[in-house]
Amino acid sequence: MVKYSYHKETISTLTQVVAAFDDCFVWRFTKDGQKKEKIKVRYVFGPKQRVLYDIVDQAKNITLPACSIEQKNIKRDSSRVQFKDQNIHRQHIGSNNISKIPSPIPVSYDLEISFICAYKEDADQIANNIICYMNPYLVISWKVPEEFGLDFIDELRTEVTWSGDISYENPTNIDKQDKYKIVANTSFNVKGWIFPSATQNVAPIYVVRPNFYAVDTGAEIYTYDYPTLSANEYPTDYLAISAYPEFTNTFYKGIPITEDLTINSHIDHLFTFYGKRFDFNNYWYLSGNFGSTLTLKEIDTAKSTTISAYRIPDGLVTTYNDNIVSINLSSNYLSSGNFTFVTANSAAWAKIENNVIVI
Repeated sequence: MVKYSYHKETISTLTQVVAAFDDCFVWRFTKDGQKKEKIKVRYVFGPKQRVLYDIVDQAKNITLPACSIEQKNIKRDSSRVQFKDQNIHRQHIGSNNISKIPSPIPVSYDLEISFICAYKEDADQIANNIICYMNPYLVISWKVPEEFGLDFIDELRTEVTWSGDISYENPTNIDKQDKYKIVANTSFNVKGWIFPSATQNVAPIYVVRPNFYAVDTGAEIYTYDYPTLSANEYPTDYLAISAYPEFTNTFYKGIPITEDLTINSHIDHLFTFYGKRFDFNNYWYLSGNFGSTLTLKEIDTAKSTTISAYRIPDGLVTTYNDNIVSINLSSNYLSSGNFTFVTANSAAWAKIENNVIVI
């Protein structure tokens, strides 16, 4: 696995499940039915066979009642999949910054829980309380893993559903040295979540800004026809190479647009754009407040902030070269409002300076 992901979701959920049962206890009674002693149930992770070895005290006495919790499996819960391979967006408190969290993968796993008791009445008390308070499920809450760096607690809810059945294991073939034990077995299904690790923004180099410095090495160049050359006589030079798209001029039906433009929603309109980096697998969009039958898309690039805009169909866009693009905008996609043009590639997005007002 190239990518590693582990946020302790399962153990956190199991801890919550145990906490839900943590106040479980049984009463011991006198012969006349009076409460004599309150005994809290012990919880141990692991199969019940192993627990029987672990609950023996130094005097070789078994401390009962005890509960064993064993996870039997884990599986993807396809019935709860909604937005595969998408991000959850959460705005920070008091800020416009937005965190992107990978959508958690819904999973479920079955727990086998066994209550090992010294008396039948202990098992009956535990069974009665499960029947009353797990009818048929409980909900536990936890939070998004801290590794995602949210500045608030985003609650997650996990449903723990009881199977509705409790089976009893009564002792048989007991050796005279063995103490009486009765086991009440039941099971639960837990609907949990597993979070993929956040994807790091890794992208090609989109901007190179080299500086060229003149260095004086003490050497001088003499010629017969030109004056002496020295590094101290020339300033530092620089060159910028960028993959970011950039608009330089916008034309409407061949006329330059220098201010906001008003157009009619009932006719088609031809726009031409001059600029740079238009042929770098660019997509084109309309961004603004207007009604449109175009599809609203998220524009997520390596360097620019994430925005949403209406994607212009490729059939309306003609790319002549890296510097010239025209768009024949059909009236079918227009209604009253205003918008601006946006182009985006994998590096960044850019928009024209003026708005287009549709009437």
